[in-house]
This record gives sequence, C-alpha cells and structure tokens, in this order.
Amino acid sequence: MRQRLLLPLTLVFVLASLLGWWAASELVGRALRLRQQALVVATAEQLAGGQLPLTPELLTRLGALVDAQILLLDSRAPASLPQWLPALPSPARAPEAPARPMATPHADGTLNLRINGAPHLVALRPLPPGLAHGADHVAVINSLADLEAAIYRAAQWLALAALVSIALLLAVATALTDSIARSLAQLSTMARRIADGNRSVRMRALGPPELRSLTCSLNEMVARLDAYERRAAEQAKLAGLGAMAARVAHEVRNPLTAIKLQLQLRAESGPGGQEPDAVDLVAEIRRLELLLGGLLEQARPRRLHIAAADLNAVAGDVARLFEPQLAHAGITLAVDLAPTLPPAVMDVDGCKQILTNLLVNARDALGRGGRVTIATGPAHSAAVFVSISDDGSGLPDALAAALIAGDRDTLGAGGRVGLRLSLELAERMGARLATCESELGGACLRLRLPRAAPHHQEEATWQAS
Repeated sequence: MRQRLLLPLTLVFVLASLLGWWAASELVGRALRLRQQALVVATAEQLAGGQLPLTPELLTRLGALVDAQILLLDSRAPASLPQWLPALPSPARAPEAPARPMATPHADGTLNLRINGAPHLVALRPLPPGLAHGADHVAVINSLADLEAAIYRAAQWLALAALVSIALLLAVATALTDSIARSLAQLSTMARRIADGNRSVRMRALGPPELRSLTCSLNEMVARLDAYERRAAEQAKLAGLGAMAARVAHEVRNPLTAIKLQLQLRAESGPGGQEPDAVDLVAEIRRLELLLGGLLEQARPRRLHIAAADLNAVAGDVARLFEPQLAHAGITLAVDLAPTLPPAVMDVDGCKQILTNLLVNARDALGRGGRVTIATGPAHSAAVFVSISDDGSGLPDALAAALIAGDRDTLGAGGRVGLRLSLELAERMGARLATCESELGGACLRLRLPRAAPHHQEEATWQAS
C-alpha cells in the first residue's frame, strides 16, 4: 500500500520540480539577458545621439561604467576594422579590403558574436557626420561570459532549491502515506474483528479528515450493531417467555374455569341465594382470567369487539375486582366517576385488561400502603378518559419518554410488560394511552377513548381485528 501510494507521488514531485526548475532558469536567464541588452543599446544610442563629445577619455570612462568596450569605427576603411566584426554598410568600399560576411542584427540593432571564443553582445549605431573625426559608427561591446556564469549559478541554486523541495515533499508524502496505510490496516483489522463477532472493538480516529470520518462512522456502526443485537436478543427472550407464558395460561385457564363454575354454583346455593366468600372468590377468579387473557393476548392477539359502552361501568367493575387485593396490601383505592358520562367506543374486555395492567403496575410500585385513584371524565367534545394515579415515586423518565414515543422495546425491557401490552391494545382499539399530571403526586396514566356517535350509543356497530 505504501509503495503504491508513494511511487506515483514521487514521480509527480520529480517531474513538477524539473519543470519548475527549467521554467525558472529560462525566466531568470531571459530577464538578465534582456537587462544587459537594454543597457548596451541605451549606451550606444546615447553616444550616437550627438549630445556627447566622443573623446577617448569619455569613451574610456563610460566603458568602465557600463562594463563594456566602446569603439569608433570607419566603414570606409574595412582594413582598419576588427577581424571579428562583420562588414558594415558603407557607400564606398576599398577594393583591396578583404570581403567580410554581412551580419544580420537584431531588431534593436544588436549583434551576438563570439570574440576569441567568448560570447559578446555588440550594439552598432551610425554616427552623425562630423561628430567623430574619421568615424561613422560607434560599437558598444559587452562580454556575456560573466552574464552566462551568473545565469549558470542561478540555475544551480534553483536546482538545489528544487532538490530540497523534492526532499521535503517526499518526507511529507512518506508521513502521509504511512498514516493512511496504518489507518487502513487498523480499519481492516477492526472489520475482521467485527466479522468475528467482537462488538466491543473501537478504533481511535487517525490520519486525514476523510479517514477520521470513516473511522467515526465505523465506530458508530459497531455501537448501533451492538445495540441492535442486544435488542434482538432481548426481544427473542421476551418472545420465548411470552410463548411459554401463553402455554401456561392456556393450561391454567381450563381448570380455572371449572373452579369458577363450582364457586358460582356454591355462591348461588348459599342462604339468600348468595354466599359472600364464594362471591369474592369468583371476583378474584375473574381478575385472574383477565390476567391470563393478557398473556394470551401477547402470544396471539384476539379479535376485538368494538362497540359503544359505559366507561363508568367498566371502571367500576375493575375497581371492585381489585379493591380487596389492594386493601390486603394496605393500599386505599378511591373511585371518582364522572356523572352523565357519554358512552365510549371500546372493546370492553380490552379496556378492562388495560386498567388491570395499570392497577397491577401501581400496586407493584407502591408496595405496602399508599393511595390509588380511578377517575373518569370527558377529555373534550370527541373523547372521554379513564385515569389511574397513585402517590408513589412516579413513572421513571425513560419509561415516560418511551410511552410518549410509542417505543415498545424500551417499555418491555424496563420490566413493565403490562405497559407494553396496554399500549399495543390501546392502539388496536383506536384509543390513546399517555401520561398525565397526578393529583396524588405520583404516577398518572390516562386512557383516552373516542366518544360514541349518537346512533352508536345503543349497540355495537363494528368489529375490528
């Protein structure tokens, strides 16, 4: 991985550095040559302008100033011209003078010549007549040896800078590729451990931002996967317990029905047609039947019989069933039923099951002693409610939030299976189970049911699955 990343980067750095070195060297050399050429041309034009007396002393001093040799030339006497100088244009050429090659000057009138094997720059300018005795041209000759040496030294420094840049870039690239390779190796190891079933593995975010983001996402994925597997295991456990409880409930229901039948016969055969102990036992068996019905409901939901019913009567029946049991635990049960409450749309047995679950939760939360209130009333023009409140420590925040959000997994995992069953049953009936403010200072749960329409208040109008 490191070699596959580092080799292309190295090639790119080297090629980019070579290209940059060549371009910089060319630019520096061109700039120095143009500057030297401009200086030579300006000197020649000043001398040919006729403003200065072209005395030997002036030419010597000016040549030292611009680091050049200044010559006055007579094109009419070619024999007197330097051998390296090409032929100058002249109207009269001596026939005995040797022929010289004609030089092609640049656009600015300069010539590039080699004098004694060294490169020189020569600027030629014609002189006005009579300015210099016996001369009609001025030549400013500048050696380019020092300039070429300066350009060569500049190229060397640029090459050194390019090599240092390549070394620094390679060091940075090596560190970067090592970091990427290490991070990818750690991610690969983490993925293998996750595939092997290890859900506790986590990795510290390292490397570039993209790899850090990938690492954080992978850590979050593992955490969610762990939570999902825990929930799945909990649900499987609850499903197994529910199935086992349903089998137990099914087996218990038959002998319980026989016991209830015998107790009903005994209650009817007592003095005055009723035997109090038997009547109380029958009430307790009915409560047990409701509990068994809830267990069977968890395993196999039954068909609901939705109809208009008296909510006060349903709440009163459940209160009478539970009052002896709560009194045995030292819990006072108060019933506050609203007068003239309109009928509500519900499944009667399902509503009783919900109230039974809520009373069981209240009893378990209070332990020994306390107060519980069952109240009914109108919620608004289209609904009525029944609430169960207590003076205990209140519903835990996690369960209250789960109830509001409809999170069945949290409700079941919180040890309040009755809350989960009640929530599911309420939703099937078209009702709503929510928390409310308790006047007793503890927990308060309210079941809101739709109010029956006028033409539904006498009999059932539909069935819902």
